[in-house]
Amino acid sequence: MTAPTSTLRPGAVLLATDLTARSDRALDRAVQLARHWAARLVVLVVLPAQASFSRSGSHAMEDPEDIATPATPAQRLRAQAERDLAGVDIPVEIRVEQGAVGDAVQRVAAETGCGLIVTGLGRRDALGEIELGSSVLWLSRHA
Repeated sequence: MTAPTSTLRPGAVLLATDLTARSDRALDRAVQLARHWAARLVVLVVLPAQASFSRSGSHAMEDPEDIATPATPAQRLRAQAERDLAGVDIPVEIRVEQGAVGDAVQRVAAETGCGLIVTGLGRRDALGEIELGSSVLWLSRHA
């Protein structure tokens, strides 16, 4: 006798990421799962409510290559996400939101019909123990 297989597959997978190297494995896994389930991948980056990024060297004369660099933090993050996802062979939606991370992740997951949320884990240092960040803990309780 074989065990029944579930036909329930999420139509979309949400990757909540900060686009740092720590999130690379989560990105790879989210792409793998979305591809396996023939699902859309929604990539979400959340800026803090008081985001104020300054461009390094912004006081210096601009390089001609810098002119094409997006001007706002949201535009820069979207451009980085597009670079990170170049060549991915599944449907991808990139969202850049601002505010509390947990609230934004939960809201975007609901708006986009995501049946799974993938996120990375934090570390205290390069050789330290893996620890759950406050956003992951909040999501585990509320999402």
